[in-house]
Amino acid sequence: MFGVLLACVTPAMAGPSTLPLMPQPQSVTVMDPATRSIAGGIRIDWTQAPSPLLRRAEQRFVARLRNLAGRAAEGAPLTLHITTGHDPAYLSVDEKEGYTLSTSAPDGIYLSAAGPAGVLHGLATLLQLVELTPQGAVLGHVDIQDSPVLPGGGS
Repeated sequence: MFGVLLACVTPAMAGPSTLPLMPQPQSVTVMDPATRSIAGGIRIDWTQAPSPLLRRAEQRFVARLRNLAGRAAEGAPLTLHITTGHDPAYLSVDEKEGYTLSTSAPDGIYLSAAGPAGVLHGLATLLQLVELTPQGAVLGHVDIQDSPVLPGGGS
């Protein structure tokens, strides 16, 4: 019975995305079918100083990107601009997990979150968007908005 309930509820919450993302964000908009190269890597630009936890998340992201896409080639890296708020409820059932992610801006990638949990989810989604092609690693032009549908992070 539980599996039937999930089958009935999931499509309505998943949105119209055809991208293989897990978990499926609430809203995914493919802005352009073209892709952009990340052969030069991704450089992270924090709009405010990150906490030690977010610095470690940055290091894990960079290592996972390198494992997925290989070492950065010559050329300018794409800039990932991260904005995050302070979430006093972090690591509780009331933490702020929502985020927006845009890979379609001409000057880089934008990740905005109300707290650390949203940044972690956004970085995980960004890694899932990396595609390997014969020309190297690329990202599609997408805009994503996500937040838990149910209290406590359920979707």
